[in-house]
Amino acid sequence: MFARFLFLTVLLCQPVIAEAMDPSVRFYEINKREQQDRISIRGRNDPGCNAFLKKPKTYRFNQVAYQYCTLYTERGCNEGDEIIARWSGVGPELTELTQGGRWILQGGTERGINVGSWNCELPPSE
Repeated sequence: MFARFLFLTVLLCQPVIAEAMDPSVRFYEINKREQQDRISIRGRNDPGCNAFLKKPKTYRFNQVAYQYCTLYTERGCNEGDEIIARWSGVGPELTELTQGGRWILQGGTERGINVGSWNCELPPSE
């Protein structure tokens, strides 16, 4: 009974928690030991189009508090360069990635795809 209450409390408070958090993104790679490592980036809290200096081979993507983010194979966030991702590697193929940490990037190799830039949109102000 308590477990159900706790689960419902967490589920209902999730939107409030997300609104209190600063928007940010994280990118993950697969290292030589086949483990996921976070890729260090600048501009992870900046909305709009951001480019990597070097295009890292990225396996997984996470974003918090943005309406959605789109990743691109090239720098500049140009239409036609979008990267497709799937939630947990299954489900529909999408380019507008909503909040969460289990976006598995499609294409490239089993270790990921090179990401050149990303564009994140803030939710509309109320």
